[in-house]
Amino acid sequence: MSRKLVPPVEVDLDRPRQAKCTMATLDTLKEWAGLDLLATAQQQDPEAEPKPLLGSPQEIIAALAAFLTYEDESITPREVKQMIDSAESLMVASQAVMECVSRFFGASDAQIEANRKTAAETWAAAQSQLTSMVSGPLPAMTSESVTPNSGG
Repeated sequence: MSRKLVPPVEVDLDRPRQAKCTMATLDTLKEWAGLDLLATAQQQDPEAEPKPLLGSPQEIIAALAAFLTYEDESITPREVKQMIDSAESLMVASQAVMECVSRFFGASDAQIEANRKTAAETWAAAQSQLTSMVSGPLPAMTSESVTPNSGG
């Protein structure tokens, strides 16, 4: 019986790229960011609600950079960080990482699609909240809140 290879994930940053979570790219992630996704996944309680394996934008960027080494061995986290130029591109990166990890751990297409939908809904809610915070009234500026430059 032959095993079907897990396909890479296409992610469109500066151009369409191929990302894939493999043992080699997991080693690269551990080397670059000290993140051991296999150990983290094994430590999760199967009875509890699953916790995210990656949390911060820095971890997402490091993971995406590592997974992009599948296609381009010379890519670095710094290069990927420069490609993330908006909240939308961070969301695209996050979704690509989630899908790479999900495929590595054997998630079905239906599970991946459900995760995609949940992530999109969560992101839309967060983006709406941030937009309302940014576009809301700014605090009044008073002369006491401005410190003149002493010029020295």
